[in-house]
Amino acid sequence: MRVTALALAAGLTLAGLGGCTRSGEQPPAKTFIVAGSVRLTGQSGVRIGQACTGTGVQADLHAGTPVVVEATDGRRLGSGALEDGQGTEVDGAPACVWRFFVSGVDAALDAYQVRVGDRAPRRYDVSGIHGAVDITIPAR
Repeated sequence: MRVTALALAAGLTLAGLGGCTRSGEQPPAKTFIVAGSVRLTGQSGVRIGQACTGTGVQADLHAGTPVVVEATDGRRLGSGALEDGQGTEVDGAPACVWRFFVSGVDAALDAYQVRVGDRAPRRYDVSGIHGAVDITIPAR
């Protein structure tokens, strides 16, 4: 009798482990983090190794500028913000670079868009968004 009770308890425990959801519920969606940088090139006054922000028509590029990841239909999947800008060198010229992270992005899509501030979104296929997303913006 004791063996039967233990076997029954073990069977119920294993049955409970077989699925993590209740009947009719969907399992949680898989998500990932979009990580990348925005590089502002051709802007005067940038000093390598120093804090920087955009100027002139690019003055909206600074710490806190929103970064939004969207589905190609414009549906918002997640948002983040630019971190502090840092002066660096890109292709032999000074540039201001900000990093960003957007967590919780749905991993089930084939293509994505990344929007920085009010700029037009940039499209990435699934393989391009899983690496580092690097967006270069010329100072004009």
